[in-house]
Amino acid sequence: MNLEAGTASVVGSLHRDLEGRLAIADTKTSTSRRTLALTPTAVTTLRQHRAVQAQQRIAMGPAWQDHDLVFSTGKGTAVAPTDLHRKSFRPLLERSGVRRIRFHDLRHTAATLLLEQGIHPKVVSEMLGHSGVAITLDTYSHVSPALHQGAAAVMEGILNPAKGHRSS
Repeated sequence: MNLEAGTASVVGSLHRDLEGRLAIADTKTSTSRRTLALTPTAVTTLRQHRAVQAQQRIAMGPAWQDHDLVFSTGKGTAVAPTDLHRKSFRPLLERSGVRRIRFHDLRHTAATLLLEQGIHPKVVSEMLGHSGVAITLDTYSHVSPALHQGAAAVMEGILNPAKGHRSS
């Protein structure tokens, strides 16, 4: 993570090894390894998070296990997905008044929102780490009707400026 540049890099994935321990492994594909631009709000929040994490590191002293994780337990190790969901994600949803969803649904929500806002599918594909834009377009084809309506409105503006909404 490079908060000065406002980026975070995906360099591995968390999985359970043969003995059931959490471990970081290579990503599924080379395109899964990527650098993402962060929003200013995310950068601010992550800076605050890093400050708390630094205090935890000091408090743990030599017992701290530095794995260079953005999110870790209070001793520096990887957070188990079930703990993340039960202790952090579910309570956050409840406080926010959002219906229960899977953590992975956040990825789909972000992609859908970006596509609906007209972000180029290639950019969304790269953000998701898909190997090609076709995967993104096939997966998020449900967004297509809204995009088609928007395209029709733009075309109306081009062909009939008095009735349509020209975007330029």
